[in-house]
Amino acid sequence: MEDEEPVGRALERWLKRQRVHVLLLVDTARLEETIAAFQPTHVVSDLRMAPRDGVEVLSVVKRLAPHAVRSLLSGSLETLTEAALETISPCNLISKPWQESTLAADLGLVRGVRS
Repeated sequence: MEDEEPVGRALERWLKRQRVHVLLLVDTARLEETIAAFQPTHVVSDLRMAPRDGVEVLSVVKRLAPHAVRSLLSGSLETLTEAALETISPCNLISKPWQESTLAADLGLVRGVRS
Protein backbone atom coordinates (compact mmCIF):
# COMPACT_ATOMS: atom_id res chain seq x y z
CA MET A 1 0.00 0.00 0.00
CA GLU A 2 1.42 3.28 -1.09
CA ASP A 3 -0.17 6.71 -1.03
CA GLU A 4 1.84 7.95 -4.03
CA GLU A 5 0.55 5.89 -6.92
CA PRO A 6 3.70 6.24 -9.10
CA VAL A 7 5.86 4.92 -6.25
CA GLY A 8 3.40 2.09 -5.66
CA ARG A 9 3.40 1.22 -9.36
CA ALA A 10 7.22 1.19 -9.46
CA LEU A 11 7.29 -1.19 -6.50
CA GLU A 12 4.57 -3.30 -8.13
CA ARG A 13 6.56 -3.58 -11.39
CA TRP A 14 9.73 -4.57 -9.54
CA LEU A 15 7.91 -7.21 -7.49
CA LYS A 16 6.28 -8.66 -10.61
CA ARG A 17 9.74 -8.97 -12.19
CA GLN A 18 10.62 -11.04 -9.11
CA ARG A 19 7.62 -13.25 -9.95
CA VAL A 20 5.66 -12.08 -6.92
CA HIS A 21 1.87 -11.95 -7.18
CA VAL A 22 0.99 -8.35 -6.30
CA LEU A 23 -2.21 -6.64 -5.24
CA LEU A 24 -1.65 -2.88 -5.06
CA LEU A 25 -3.99 -0.94 -2.82
CA VAL A 26 -3.94 2.83 -3.02
CA ASP A 27 -7.06 3.24 -0.89
CA THR A 28 -7.47 1.72 2.56
CA ALA A 29 -11.27 2.05 2.61
CA ARG A 30 -11.75 -1.70 2.02
CA LEU A 31 -8.63 -2.84 3.87
CA GLU A 32 -10.20 -5.39 6.23
CA GLU A 33 -12.28 -6.93 3.46
CA THR A 34 -9.31 -7.16 1.11
CA ILE A 35 -6.92 -8.65 3.69
CA ALA A 36 -9.51 -11.20 4.86
CA ALA A 37 -10.25 -12.28 1.27
CA PHE A 38 -6.69 -12.22 -0.10
CA GLN A 39 -4.80 -13.61 2.97
CA PRO A 40 -1.45 -12.19 1.83
CA THR A 41 1.89 -13.74 2.70
CA HIS A 42 3.63 -10.33 2.61
CA VAL A 43 2.37 -6.77 3.04
CA VAL A 44 4.41 -3.67 2.31
CA SER A 45 2.84 -0.43 3.47
CA ASP A 46 3.95 3.17 3.28
CA LEU A 47 4.07 4.92 6.67
CA ARG A 48 2.40 8.16 5.66
CA MET A 49 -1.01 7.58 4.15
CA ALA A 50 -4.50 8.87 4.74
CA PRO A 51 -6.91 8.21 6.24
CA ARG A 52 -4.96 5.31 7.80
CA ASP A 53 -1.22 5.41 8.26
CA GLY A 54 1.04 2.43 7.75
CA VAL A 55 1.09 1.51 11.44
CA GLU A 56 -2.69 1.26 11.46
CA VAL A 57 -2.65 -0.72 8.19
CA LEU A 58 -0.06 -3.20 9.48
CA SER A 59 -1.95 -3.53 12.78
CA VAL A 60 -4.98 -4.67 10.78
CA VAL A 61 -2.79 -7.08 8.80
CA LYS A 62 -1.30 -8.46 12.02
CA ARG A 63 -4.80 -9.15 13.32
CA LEU A 64 -6.34 -10.59 10.13
CA ALA A 65 -3.29 -12.28 8.54
CA PRO A 66 -0.93 -12.87 11.48
CA HIS A 67 1.50 -15.02 9.49
CA ALA A 68 2.03 -12.35 6.83
CA VAL A 69 5.46 -10.75 6.72
CA ARG A 70 4.92 -7.07 7.43
CA SER A 71 7.14 -4.31 6.04
CA LEU A 72 6.88 -0.57 6.61
CA LEU A 73 8.25 1.70 3.90
CA SER A 74 9.04 5.36 4.58
CA GLY A 75 11.39 8.24 4.04
CA SER A 76 10.93 9.17 7.69
CA LEU A 77 11.26 6.01 9.76
CA GLU A 78 12.93 8.01 12.53
CA THR A 79 9.51 9.48 13.42
CA LEU A 80 8.19 6.10 14.58
CA THR A 81 7.59 5.76 18.28
CA GLU A 82 8.50 2.69 20.29
CA ALA A 83 4.79 2.12 20.96
CA ALA A 84 4.00 2.17 17.23
CA LEU A 85 6.78 -0.32 16.53
CA GLU A 86 5.47 -2.65 19.25
CA THR A 87 2.01 -2.53 17.66
CA ILE A 88 3.25 -3.96 14.36
CA SER A 89 6.18 -6.06 15.56
CA PRO A 90 7.72 -8.07 14.05
CA CYS A 91 8.06 -5.78 11.06
CA ASN A 92 10.73 -4.96 8.48
CA LEU A 93 11.57 -1.26 8.28
CA ILE A 94 12.50 -0.14 4.77
CA SER A 95 13.82 3.34 4.03
CA LYS A 96 12.84 5.25 0.91
CA PRO A 97 14.31 5.28 -1.56
CA TRP A 98 14.65 1.53 -1.15
CA GLN A 99 17.55 -0.52 -2.36
CA GLU A 100 16.38 -3.52 -4.39
CA SER A 101 18.84 -5.90 -2.70
CA THR A 102 17.71 -4.83 0.78
CA LEU A 103 14.06 -4.99 -0.17
CA ALA A 104 14.57 -8.43 -1.70
CA ALA A 105 16.23 -9.68 1.48
CA ASP A 106 13.51 -8.18 3.70
CA LEU A 107 10.82 -9.89 1.64
CA GLY A 108 12.67 -13.21 1.42
CA LEU A 109 13.33 -12.84 -2.31
CA VAL A 110 17.12 -13.07 -2.13
CA ARG A 111 17.41 -16.02 -4.50
CA GLY A 112 17.09 -15.15 -8.15
CA VAL A 113 16.79 -11.38 -7.62
CA ARG A 114 16.75 -9.57 -10.93
CA SER A 115 17.12 -5.84 -11.38
